[in-house]
Amino acid sequence: VGGIGPLLCLNAGTFALLAVVALLVTGRSPVPVDASPQRGVLLGFRRLARPGAFGVVGLGLLVCTVFATSIEGVSGVFVLTHHAHWDPAWVGLAWGLWGLGAVLGGQGAGRLRECPATVLLVLGAGCMGAVFLVLALGLPGVGVGAPLFLVGGAANGAFNAAVSRTILTAVPLSEQARAWAAYRWIVTCCLVGGYLTGAAFGEHDAVAALTLAGGLTLAGALCRTLVTVGVLRPQRAHWS
Repeated sequence: VGGIGPLLCLNAGTFALLAVVALLVTGRSPVPVDASPQRGVLLGFRRLARPGAFGVVGLGLLVCTVFATSIEGVSGVFVLTHHAHWDPAWVGLAWGLWGLGAVLGGQGAGRLRECPATVLLVLGAGCMGAVFLVLALGLPGVGVGAPLFLVGGAANGAFNAAVSRTILTAVPLSEQARAWAAYRWIVTCCLVGGYLTGAAFGEHDAVAALTLAGGLTLAGALCRTLVTVGVLRPQRAHWS
């Protein structure tokens, strides 16, 4: 808590560094922003929802996961400090472990070329949901909870890598910009919705909010698994 000022300056410096990097790479992409012969503001969403990409159920899993992790971003700190009685410094360490796990999980998943992206999506989402539920219902101490953040971060990194692989391989090159724009719209809306939901629960009902986040993520992973193994067969739409 005493180092908030320097940390804010460091945070501002990272954004300045990102701005410099963005200037250096701008204009190097060989793909035009809008090279698709098809038109329509929903084209990117249609490409993401095609069976060859995420599919409708897979897109639902994506929405559930981003929405749930956004709820955790608001409620998690209250669960740990007010209910599990963690020191704020330990909470910062736990978030750092999540970030470290995300890097390791993303790098590891990127090297699993033979593993289908659908499997990584389901495992990543399911693992994050399980971590949320253990934190909410078990209220573990730092010794148990901190490693869970490393595991959850690794699952998060694997999930993100699977999302990138799906979009890059399942969407035509001329429509990549549309697909990524649609993906960012989904993420942004889920972030805002998750933050507002976490704020509506507040600090006193943070455990319930984190339980909801874990349950939503696990439910999305279960539905996608049932579709993959053929238990659920959603009606296929014709995508153009």
